[in-house]
Amino acid sequence: MRFKQGKNVSIVCSTGIAATHYGDLRAQTLHKWSGVEDGRHLNEEIIHFVKTDERFTVAKHNIETVETLIIDESSMISAKIFNQSLQGDLKVYVSQDEGSQHYLSKFLEPKNLGLKLGCPVMLIKNLNDILVNGLCGTVTKLNTDSVEVKFTLEHKTLTVTIAKEVFTTFDPVDKIVLAKRVQLPLKVGFAITIHKAQGMTIENLVVDCNNSIQPGQLGVAIGRAVSIQDSTVIFDRLEVDSDFSESEIDNLEFIENILGTDQELLPDKSGSRLALDTVLKAFTDTPVEANILVFSDAISKNYQHFHDWFQAQCSIMEDIGLNCFPEGEVKFSQKHRNDYFIKFNKHINSKEYEDSVIALLNYYGQQINGPQFQLLTSVMFYLEKDFFKSLNSPSFGSS
Repeated sequence: MRFKQGKNVSIVCSTGIAATHYGDLRAQTLHKWSGVEDGRHLNEEIIHFVKTDERFTVAKHNIETVETLIIDESSMISAKIFNQSLQGDLKVYVSQDEGSQHYLSKFLEPKNLGLKLGCPVMLIKNLNDILVNGLCGTVTKLNTDSVEVKFTLEHKTLTVTIAKEVFTTFDPVDKIVLAKRVQLPLKVGFAITIHKAQGMTIENLVVDCNNSIQPGQLGVAIGRAVSIQDSTVIFDRLEVDSDFSESEIDNLEFIENILGTDQELLPDKSGSRLALDTVLKAFTDTPVEANILVFSDAISKNYQHFHDWFQAQCSIMEDIGLNCFPEGEVKFSQKHRNDYFIKFNKHINSKEYEDSVIALLNYYGQQINGPQFQLLTSVMFYLEKDFFKSLNSPSFGSS
């Protein structure tokens, strides 16, 4: 980037050992580069030192001349330092919470959201057809109970007032709200995961692919870029089980092939695959085996929809279990188990469950009243059995 674009680029890391991995690129810790040091100084003191103290001459030069600052593993940088790598006062938006503390602790939406003018943020809720979950923007104004965020959409800028939204955890069996949080639908977004980046178009992109092991994951990440012109690729610590051989890495033309693919990021499907394979064995050598095999083949051709349905059912089963078996209990009584059986059976006989199964069967073009419905219900009983195995785990109910 330095040579191709003629920019003054600095690379900073969270630790000194991380900085040594960049060889002659002169990487430093963010603390040393910026003059923050060990964080003992207040913002006003740092500004004064950088402007007047000779000991901070190098830090002043770094700040005044840098055009592009690359932060290695920005997620490892503390919030305090980021509040200092931004000018202005920090404003904290505190949520209004109701309900179970267990479920409140699992909310993606933060209880205390600290923002400054100019900090990058990401929407974490679909507000309308344009303002969707995963959209990134920059804070332009901090109000009492809302913020103004500037988003870039197809080379057009849009400034929107983002107000607080209601987030809930709902018990689908008893039809009650277990927890509620009222908070701005935003998270600070200095970096995003590859999963969140799916579908985005990003003009300037840096991809950390050291831990990329899923098929198509790297392709999805690089495919977010507008073009591969003026691109620089650095491979650090290539693992033995990488999807690419050393010869492919030496020949950077493979990037063009990746950019031309339309592979989606594949989540970890080991749990749903094990459940399906286990249940399928029960239909071997039965009169409906042929029908079940056709259904299984249809699922394999487009596994994502079955996996999504399975994950949704797992979430419901977890909520039922945590609602029936109190947290912190050392020993569970028969009453706890009876409550679970009652709620489990109530769920698999509910209209919501029936509708979810019918929707899945319709997607795969299967009979609604055939053995395929029975197979999916067998998956539910597999989940029930698996849940009771987890009751014996020491980690069950721990926060």
